[in-house]
Amino acid sequence: MSEMAQFKIFIQHKMEERLSKMTDLGYDGPWTGEGEKCIHIAQITFAFHNQDIINLLKARGNLIKTEKWDKLDVINDKLDDYLKHPELLDELQTPCGIFLTFESEEGYNRACKFTE
Repeated sequence: MSEMAQFKIFIQHKMEERLSKMTDLGYDGPWTGEGEKCIHIAQITFAFHNQDIINLLKARGNLIKTEKWDKLDVINDKLDDYLKHPELLDELQTPCGIFLTFESEEGYNRACKFTE
C-alpha cells in the first residue's frame, strides 16, 4: 500500500473517531441509538502545491492550440526544470490540504465546529 493510501486511511480513522465523540448536533434527526453516533467519511481528496505546474501546462496547451510554436520552448524548458529538480517534484507530491466528503449532514456540521 502506498504512503498516500496509508495517510488517507490514517486521516479517515482519526477524523471519524474525533467527530463521532462530539456532541450530536441533531442535523440527522434525534439519535435514538446507544452510545455515540458514528460519523463516516465518504471520500477524501488531497490538494497539492501544484498550481505552478498546472498553470504552465495550461499555458502550454494554449500555445499549442493557437499554434505559437516559437514560444513553446520557453514553457517546455520551465516544465523540464521540475523534472531536473527532485525537491520541486517532492513539493508537487506533498499534500497541502484535504477535502472531506461526509455521508451525512451531521458529519459535515460537526467538522465545521471541530476547529472552534
